[in-house]
Amino acid sequence: MDAQLIRSWLDTDGDGKVTPAETRAQLAQSALQQKLKFVICKTPTEWNAATIDARWGWLKSANEEHPDKLEDADFQTLKTHIAKLAFWQEAALEIDANHWHFQPREFIRHFRKCGWYSTDELARCIPRRSLSENVAWTEAFSRATTHHAAMNLLFKKYMGANRIRHLHALSQTYIETGLLRLFKEGGAGAGKNYGAFYGRGYMQLTWAANYESYGKFKNISDHGSLPYTDHRITATSTHMWSDCGANKK
Repeated sequence: MDAQLIRSWLDTDGDGKVTPAETRAQLAQSALQQKLKFVICKTPTEWNAATIDARWGWLKSANEEHPDKLEDADFQTLKTHIAKLAFWQEAALEIDANHWHFQPREFIRHFRKCGWYSTDELARCIPRRSLSENVAWTEAFSRATTHHAAMNLLFKKYMGANRIRHLHALSQTYIETGLLRLFKEGGAGAGKNYGAFYGRGYMQLTWAANYESYGKFKNISDHGSLPYTDHRITATSTHMWSDCGANKK
């Protein structure tokens, strides 16, 4: 082991040498085990049959750090086993044989915290069959392509990496939008009590009171030039403010 930092974690007496006893004692420590999970090292690939002797030849020599050497016959058995697992030459990989290694499970565990769904992943979240419609994969992928960035930003801003909250949000969104198909209520509120303040967006915001609350949340002025306009909204018009409230300008 050539990494001086890692050697220092194992060298308990600080003599510059790491004995088997020191290694066993330190690797039994949970604090060091946790630290080693996040180590990233640049080392030669273990899948190259041409470098077995260079990488493992030290096993044939005895010293203080490695007192039990392998005899030639035992080393040949090990070498044969490693060679059967090697594939570097056959794969013709265009990767430097000396490359970075990391604990794959920790890498996956860390990136799961991201919470960002790819287009393919979001498309797979759209049911192929439901009570409202059947959605072919090509259509699901098309809808996911359109909305995956906005949906991910929604999750990131309001829900973090909580998968249960994502699940509930998707379930409600699918009901409101018809599986990411419609983002404005059909008829634009015609004949509805809430009129001009009809359902729009992923959660189908409705009623003037809810528009007002959202405007306050986004710090949008309810005077002058508004981001949302409708010919039914004028300086003197009144509207049903909520499903149980009175009219209000």
